[in-house]
Amino acid sequence: MTFRHSLRTRIIIAFCLFGAVLGTVYATAVYISLDLIDDHLVDNRLVQELEHIVVHHQQYSDIPPPTSPSITAYIGTASMPPHVLEMVGGLTVGFHEAYHGRDEYHIAVQSLPNLDKFFYLLYVVSDTGMGIAAENLRTVTKPHVRGSDSEGFSVWDYPS
Repeated sequence: MTFRHSLRTRIIIAFCLFGAVLGTVYATAVYISLDLIDDHLVDNRLVQELEHIVVHHQQYSDIPPPTSPSITAYIGTASMPPHVLEMVGGLTVGFHEAYHGRDEYHIAVQSLPNLDKFFYLLYVVSDTGMGIAAENLRTVTKPHVRGSDSEGFSVWDYPS
């Protein structure tokens, strides 16, 4: 004789399985769409920066500094650090993605008029957590220490 679960138990199991599958599918869709949106926004930012630099170069015959601290510009490969040189080796004109350690780089390679070298824009996408550098994190947030005042009430205070 085989043991069968009651109808109530089978319905509960079916709903739980359906919820787990639906939740997994939804989480996967959100993760993929966030990654695609992130790449799209970064690439649009690089396009805007590249257009700004090309227009400035055509008007003034020099290269302006990047408008964001996340963007680094190089003319040719002579001044590049070794890890950047390794990432851009063999890249053609266009937009590319590369990884170095935990950092993701979006790289735009462009040839500018009157320059015999390629122009490289690197946008570094790094996980900084809250967006605060690790060395500055302690100055922004201080741990609270629990103490008590003279009346016996507990209070929260900053350590000195």
